[in-house]
Amino acid sequence: MPDNVDGATLINFVKQAQQRGGIANILFHGVGGDYLSVSQQAHNELLAYLKDNQDTLWVDTYRNIMLHVMAEHENIEK
Repeated sequence: MPDNVDGATLINFVKQAQQRGGIANILFHGVGGDYLSVSQQAHNELLAYLKDNQDTLWVDTYRNIMLHVMAEHENIEK
């Protein structure tokens, strides 16, 4: 859960997960305010990066990603 980080930090987190072939799970509690918040600018920078790289990144809910992981795991076990 990011707290008061800039867009570059959020983007770097995604890039690191991508380089490792892993999953980046970012939970936002508040955008532009609230508890554990990030600025609207940082959030917009991350969204722009995700959109610009949508051909190589899969953005979805945590639930949908885990359902996919579980299905893939079941396929491997068969």
